[in-house]
Amino acid sequence: MGIALERFYLFPAAAPSVPALLVRVIRPSAPNAAQPAVDLADALADAKAGALAWAWLTAAGIELERPPAPLGDFSPTLDPRDAGDRDLLAEHGRPLELWWTEDAAHPGVLAIGPGADEAAFWGWLAEILEERELARLRRPAAPIRVQLITEADARLVDHPRLLVDDVEWLSHQDYVWLWREGGLEAALARPLPTTPPVDAAELRAVKRRLVGDALARDLAADDRRAAAFRASDLATLDPPAALALIERLAAATPAEDDVDDLAWALAYALRLLDGAPGQAALIERWRGDPSALQEAALAELSEFAELAE
Repeated sequence: MGIALERFYLFPAAAPSVPALLVRVIRPSAPNAAQPAVDLADALADAKAGALAWAWLTAAGIELERPPAPLGDFSPTLDPRDAGDRDLLAEHGRPLELWWTEDAAHPGVLAIGPGADEAAFWGWLAEILEERELARLRRPAAPIRVQLITEADARLVDHPRLLVDDVEWLSHQDYVWLWREGGLEAALARPLPTTPPVDAAELRAVKRRLVGDALARDLAADDRRAAAFRASDLATLDPPAALALIERLAAATPAEDDVDDLAWALAYALRLLDGAPGQAALIERWRGDPSALQEAALAELSEFAELAE
């Protein structure tokens, strides 16, 4: 599993006075061919979830010596245009009334989500799970009241390396420190503070710096392919910088470049920038007299548009 995704961890109520906790974190993307990177991505998600639950419980007056253990996790594909999904994707945590069940054959594999009633919950699951996954889930599902917790509900921003959306945002030194030298455990050895509060701008700024540092390393190494994939990261964090990078990379195509990979990466970033100031004008300039790379990227962009219809 190499892609970045939203992963939800369910923690049982730690005391009668507090609800169950549903902690949402980003499980960063990682190249499938590099198993240590995949393992680090999973470890980051697990560690962040435990740390956020620990922080919330500490702030609620529940003292624990270590992070609590989750019952399991769930990684649904969510649509921010859907009202029920929007609650799960909220910037900050809140109480939610949900439904949940688990895989009968695989303890720890959960399904949790919205629904006005149980039938609506199963209908929601049917839209996001394959039939074989749906068939393994225990019935009936149970209603559950949870406190949603997000990465903005504690001071994870004080540990920027834990907030990567892609393990390739990390330098080699960061990777070694986190994975081989105990840095991940050291960073989360104590409950995170929950104040001062974190807003979207602060979280975005941290991620923007991480992407900027990764891009600088890519460009210094003349790794145009890696830099092209950074354009997709920038598209959601800094659209003007993403457009400038796309133009820079598309201006020349050295013979050693893999045009197909570059074209796909640039087109994907342009797709993410749909509607951003300057995106349409850039596409029109390319259509006027395209280079081989620009022509290939425009073809990929057309395919993305067809798939979206």
